Amino acid sequence: MFDLLQKIFAYDGFMPHGHCYLWIPALVFINVISDSVIFASYLMISLTLLFLVRKIKEIPFHLVYSAFGLFIVACGITHLMEVINVWIPTYWLSGGIQIVPAV
Repeated sequence: MFDLLQKIFAYDGFMPHGHCYLWIPALVFINVISDSVIFASYLMISLTLLFLVRKIKEIPFHLVYSAFGLFIVACGITHLMEVINVWIPTYWLSGGIQIVPAV
């Protein structure tokens, strides 16, 4: 189990993500804030959509709307991972999470 976690959180051969921002605090701050707001927006859109689907029974294709809401959350989580990668470069985990909305 520990070996698997080491592989997931390893970043051998990769430059830490923060160096891509050149460690300029304003640039890091802009990226962290924008990705955080995008994640929160995606989450709120999904919650609103799922709430409406449960509240309004006349909407057809409940499963399609629910699946779309989950897709939006998955897209938002990729932005959350960008924030986490600034401090903890977890490229394997981030890449694995990005596969979910891609599929």
